[in-house]
Amino acid sequence: MAMTPQQVIDLVAAFEKNLAAFYKDLQLKPHLKPLEKICRFMEKHSDIHAEMIANYRSDAQIPELQVNPLATLHDRLKKNLKKELASTDDLNEVARKLSQAEEIIGLAYAKIAEHYADVSDTYRMIANKFNSLAEDERQHSDYIHQENEHLKPAGNS
Repeated sequence: MAMTPQQVIDLVAAFEKNLAAFYKDLQLKPHLKPLEKICRFMEKHSDIHAEMIANYRSDAQIPELQVNPLATLHDRLKKNLKKELASTDDLNEVARKLSQAEEIIGLAYAKIAEHYADVSDTYRMIANKFNSLAEDERQHSDYIHQENEHLKPAGNS
């Protein structure tokens, strides 16, 4: 299943909310009482992540490329060239007009490239945010391991 960036963000925020509820439920299990501190920590951090991720939504607005102006430009250029070239036998003038048309087309393509550069910047920013979250999760893993070590009786590994 493919998703838009906003849908992915909503899904991951929901995952974190679900994890927070999961950790809260774990705190109620009598046999897991020794892990209560870990579960409280993880519940809190999952809630924080859910909120942070939900806030990514505003940063993930990917504008669509409006192609109507391109189609209009294409049609207008072709129509004008056809009309202007039909009325001249001057090959230098024909070459000049063709050159101008190609320059205009190049400017349109540069605008398309600019649009996709902006889109890629947005995706890069989203990727950086998720990489930061990934690092947070690695730190959570380390925290759980460290806390678990404190719970082990001496001589158990």
